[in-house]
Amino acid sequence: MSNMDGWTNENGGGIFTEIRSRSVDENLDKKLKTVWFSRGYSRASVKEYISHLQAEMELLQDNYKDHVKEIMDEKERLAQEKTLLMKQLEESQTPIVTNEEKVRELESQIAQMKVELEHHGEAKVRLLESKIESLTKELETNDANVLVDFQNRIDELSNELNLSQQNANELNLYCENLESQLEQANQKIDTLNQSIVSLNDSAVMETTKTDAAHKEEVGLLVKENAAHKEQVGQLAKENAAHKEHVGLLVKENADLLARISQLEKGLAKAEEMARTPVETVETTSMKLENAQLTLEVSELREKVRELQKMVVGKTQLLANEEELLKKIKTLEEQLGEYKGYRDDNQLLLNEVVSLSKFTQELSSKYKSQKKQYDELMILFESKQTEYEEISKSFEDVKNKLDSYEDYFNEISEKAAYLKGNKMI
Repeated sequence: MSNMDGWTNENGGGIFTEIRSRSVDENLDKKLKTVWFSRGYSRASVKEYISHLQAEMELLQDNYKDHVKEIMDEKERLAQEKTLLMKQLEESQTPIVTNEEKVRELESQIAQMKVELEHHGEAKVRLLESKIESLTKELETNDANVLVDFQNRIDELSNELNLSQQNANELNLYCENLESQLEQANQKIDTLNQSIVSLNDSAVMETTKTDAAHKEEVGLLVKENAAHKEQVGQLAKENAAHKEHVGLLVKENADLLARISQLEKGLAKAEEMARTPVETVETTSMKLENAQLTLEVSELREKVRELQKMVVGKTQLLANEEELLKKIKTLEEQLGEYKGYRDDNQLLLNEVVSLSKFTQELSSKYKSQKKQYDELMILFESKQTEYEEISKSFEDVKNKLDSYEDYFNEISEKAAYLKGNKMI
């Protein structure tokens, strides 16, 4: 506003001041002729008319000053809005060609034009109008460049936004597939975990019961095995003694059989002799001896039967010993099966632990993929927000540039109006 104020105040001795300082009488003396005898205007009416014209000119001048002041206030407001707009554009980091210098230059030229319009005629007005038109075209060209830059930036952001949308869609599809696979894996894992838990519970219960029963049975078997081993040792000793005794009995039996054979031969001979009719003392003696031998043979036969019974008993003991050894072997095999069953339970527990670790790793992988997807969605939303802000800034700049164009058109119209009313 300083340029316009300088135009109105510092040049107070200009055209309008000169008009106000002129005397009405002087104007009448220069312009009017006194006519006494012919029809004409009277001096008073002419003075009144001129005073009216001067009042209208002063009113028009005051209105023009007020109008110029409004224009300068509007210019100041537009300059402030332009500064705020340029600051917003700088904050959005958009490479926009600033118009601030052009506007200042244009304002300076407009102020200069007003000064020149005050001192020059219509030719200068036409020249200044040409300059205004040239500056307006230059500003429009500059605005067009700004709009092109904005449009290019918007196109770049649109392409980037479309690419981000495509990447987000692909990532979303990948995450959906991953979630589907994870859900299927979780279902399988849940089913497997239920089976494992059920099997583990059954195995634990069965193992607990079996362990208790096996431990009790093993304890009994161990005790029985120890007793059997002790009994087998004792039987082995007795068997050795019995074998030795049997050997002696067999030898004694053989001796007895040999003696029985001899006695039977002697008995047969005695009987043959007894059948003879002659009976002598020797015959009587032989009869007695024969009776004694018969008794002794009977005793020997009884001893042989007892020895045979003893041999049968010893043989049965040996058979019992073999059966006991078989039972011990069966117990040892059962102990081996129990150890194998316990090892199988341990392997099953290890497999359950391994499956639990795999489930945790799969869950961690899903959480990592989900986090990456969330980060990309945040990036996509930020790009979309940036695109919306740039679009909004573009619309604001476009509106402001349109207002600038209206402003310069208004200035041109006012200059034409001033020219038409001969105010310049």
